[in-house]
Amino acid sequence: GFPSVQPLSIQEATMLHCMAAVKALGLTTGVLDIDVRHSREHGPRIIEVNPRMGGGSVQIMHELAYGINLVELNVRSFLGADVATRLAARKECDLGTCFEAGWVMSPHSGIVRDIASFSESLRATFCTNPHIMCVTPLSKNDAAVVGYKTGGLPSCLIQVVTSAASKALALEQLQVVLGTAEQRIDTLVLPSPGAPGAEEVAVDAHVTGLLELLPPLIALHVQAQCSTGENRS
Repeated sequence: GFPSVQPLSIQEATMLHCMAAVKALGLTTGVLDIDVRHSREHGPRIIEVNPRMGGGSVQIMHELAYGINLVELNVRSFLGADVATRLAARKECDLGTCFEAGWVMSPHSGIVRDIASFSESLRATFCTNPHIMCVTPLSKNDAAVVGYKTGGLPSCLIQVVTSAASKALALEQLQVVLGTAEQRIDTLVLPSPGAPGAEEVAVDAHVTGLLELLPPLIALHVQAQCSTGENRS
């Protein structure tokens, strides 16, 4: 979400730490994505520096908060075009507006049907809600989907971004949209035995069946050991 809930002192320390790392690595061109952990004992510590734009909602968050397009800036940077002027002209960030992002996922694996119609129906449901900023399809028709209940890495089907005067309200509105989408998910993702994750479900069921057999097998083994011991005595 945006803005950060961390104190300004931590934000500034993290920013300076990242800038020092970028300088030490000699990175001068393009958009970077840096992962950082902060602790009271050690302060900010870098996990990794990625020479690319961050994924997820990074692009849309920057566009909504600052009015800048990171993809455009990245391309301009590599082409040697002016970037500083664009950054200097960015809009002043309104810290009184909070943004939250989330993704529509399916509990089951399957195949995507008509994602454009599903997304449009979701937009139409919330068209009068001023907190819903965007509903953006991330998948395509006939794409294989991994469900979040299958044990694999779940597929993100649609990105939803909300805004409000508080993070709590923005998150609340996001949950409403995602909840509505999941109630309709069967119209978007057709369950398929051959879809990614189906194998995991089959394996889980097989393992569960084996585990259910363990107690009686152990009991039989103990009984056999006892009988052997009695015969030996």
